[in-house]
Formats: sequence, structure tokens, C-alpha cells
Amino acid sequence: MRHPTSVLALTVLTALVVAGCAGTTPGTAIGRTAQTTATTPGTTTAADPLAGVDPCSLLDPAVMSQNHLHPDTSGTELGVRYCRWDTGATTNGIEYTIAININDDAGLNQLNRPGFAVTNYPVGSHQGRMSKRVGGSTCAVSIGVTGTSRIDIVGSDRSGQQDRSCVEATTVAPSIEQRLPSATG
Repeated sequence: MRHPTSVLALTVLTALVVAGCAGTTPGTAIGRTAQTTATTPGTTTAADPLAGVDPCSLLDPAVMSQNHLHPDTSGTELGVRYCRWDTGATTNGIEYTIAININDDAGLNQLNRPGFAVTNYPVGSHQGRMSKRVGGSTCAVSIGVTGTSRIDIVGSDRSGQQDRSCVEATTVAPSIEQRLPSATG
């Protein structure tokens, strides 16, 4: 039987990936101008600076320690490489999961999350977005690397408090951004 934490984190990851790929969202798009190059889903190009990056290598060990994060799972699902950490039971009663998802063929302009409120949220020298599930507890910070690649840092608080989920994602985002190649495209 899977650990409840793994099931919750996998559910959140799957919801974000599927939501990012489904349908259209009415309204005015935010972000940069349209990208003129494209890649085939599930593939990377030699020009993709994230092609050889392991998502598990992006979280600094000091940040893991400070936030009481322990490795949970990693892999590839729906073309997205991911690595997940979990707090387990903590002395303060706050339990959460952090996931780092590498999207090799979807940049910020391809961020389409029906059911999420998406706002601009720059991180360091990179453009970014914050996505909060409307009526839910999930919060993600997406960092653009190229016009067709990004990193999503997903926070999920087990008590269902979205504010905590956002604190979790925004706390680790700067240290991850420092490990990314310079933004292009």
C-alpha cells in the first residue's frame, strides 16, 4: 500500500500536469510574446538548458535541512521529470510536500491551469508565475528558463492551508532559481 503522503503528492503533481495541459482559459494572457519555435512533447533539444538537469539536484541540502524535508520519490510522469520531498511528522504539527517538476517542452507562455489563479511572480533574474488552486490548498511557483522550458515548485500543505503551501513553495524557490541557467527566449 502506498504511503498517504506519496498518494497526496502524486495526486497534486498529476492535477497540476493535467490542468496545465487541458482546455483553454478565457481572459487576457500574461507574460512574454509568443515563441516561434516548438518541440515535440516528451522530447528535448540540444539547446534546452534543462535537458540534463536532475530535478533532485536543484534543492540545496541546507534548504532541505532547514525545512525538515526528506526525499520521497522521483521519476517521470506525463513527460514531466519530478522530484518530491516530504516533511513527515514534525514537532510543530505542520506537514507538507514540495515537488520540483521540470517541463522541457512547456515554458511560462504554455502555463495553462484552469481552476488556478495565476499571477506574475518573478524569482531572481527569471520570469515567474504563482498558481493558486481556486478553493484548494495547492500553490506552485513556476520559473521560466526558456520560451519552451520551465521549473514548477509545488507546495502542498497536508492540513489544506493554501497560505502555508505558498510559503513552502516561495521559501525554496530562490535557492532553486540560483541553480538554474540564465533565462533565455
